[in-house]
Amino acid sequence: LGVEDNLWNDTLSLFSNLNKDIFYSQNFANLAQKTIYKNNSVKCLMASNSDNFILCPIIERKFKFKKTNFVDLTSPYNLGGPIFNKKDEKLIEFFIL
Repeated sequence: LGVEDNLWNDTLSLFSNLNKDIFYSQNFANLAQKTIYKNNSVKCLMASNSDNFILCPIIERKFKFKKTNFVDLTSPYNLGGPIFNKKDEKLIEFFIL
């Protein structure tokens, strides 16, 4: 999902406040895209199975090394990792693979 996709906030609203912080919010992603990551793409990976969801904000960085183009994925401020609203082992396994 891109920083303008409302599905990001809609899905995040299904999570308990105990499972999320500002680094998972679409508002933070928008601000980060316009400032510290303006030369990169801020996105959010999402997987779902019925009413089970996993979200993982990422920064997509493109670079060239020895005339070959690459893409690197990292987390905002290196504080990332996926969050999930329910523990669904099959969905977690799918997301990790």
